[in-house]
Amino acid sequence: MLAPYPGLQILLRIIKNEIVMLRKFLYSIFSDLIHKILLFRYYWDIHGQSCKPFYYGNCKDSYNMYTSLPSCRDNCEDYAHVPTFKNLTEKIFCLLQPEFGNCNSYYPRWYFDINEMQCKGFSFSGCGGNHNRFDSFTDCAHACGDVVSHKNLTVSK
Repeated sequence: MLAPYPGLQILLRIIKNEIVMLRKFLYSIFSDLIHKILLFRYYWDIHGQSCKPFYYGNCKDSYNMYTSLPSCRDNCEDYAHVPTFKNLTEKIFCLLQPEFGNCNSYYPRWYFDINEMQCKGFSFSGCGGNHNRFDSFTDCAHACGDVVSHKNLTVSK
């Protein structure tokens, strides 16, 4: 349909090329701006048990933030898995003091306080720690609530 107007075809090609050039130019400006505003970082994902990337916008600092993947792994991976003790019953862990752990996050968790014989809240770092750590009050009460004295805690053979 544009065949009768060859000048218009040339003009449209020029405009199209200018738009492509403008897009590239704007992308380079905004790309630089985004990289100045947003920093690429890694954090330890407690649920996935791995380091995940994210863009940090220079807001309030987080302790769970690392500049490189190796740095994140070095600080968190070794502490992420709590060893299991096959010979001990679950109830023995109700005697342990709560442990914050080895990472730098803060997650609300529950532990059984053997002195007061009740479940209490504490902050967990996201990795490490011990087995006297529960996601909810109900989980804590279910696991340790029937503990009445140290005599009830036994070691399995």
